[in-house]
Amino acid sequence: MKLSNGALAICVTALSVSLATAAGAGAAMNQAPGPTTPGYSAGKNPQTVDDATLKRAAAAYVKVQHITLETRRILSNTNDANKQHQIIRQAELKEIAAVKRQGMQPQEYNQVILLVRNNDQLQRKFLSYVHQTQGASGETM
Repeated sequence: MKLSNGALAICVTALSVSLATAAGAGAAMNQAPGPTTPGYSAGKNPQTVDDATLKRAAAAYVKVQHITLETRRILSNTNDANKQHQIIRQAELKEIAAVKRQGMQPQEYNQVILLVRNNDQLQRKFLSYVHQTQGASGETM
């Protein structure tokens, strides 16, 4: 199943919150995008992201979405609150690792996702990279 733009917005919001929580909201605020943050334009419009960074974020998104869907499936099979908390924590760690495997820090990833969510042109490009990644890996959502 391919994601529609509306589904992307919902998933992106949930994912950003998850990664920000797991990585620490305070840490996310300490690393604002700027001239020293890789992938961000130092030119006239700091609200852009280069294609390489957008592709890495899309690849991370596909992996994180897979982890999220698997976690939901596992959570639906347990009513034990302690077990659920453990499952969620493990999923958060896996999500962070997936983002880092793409050469990104969670804060950078979250910033890219926020830019994508608020920019239709970036969202279309991001979705095309997500679909390319899904096609290359055989994954669907």
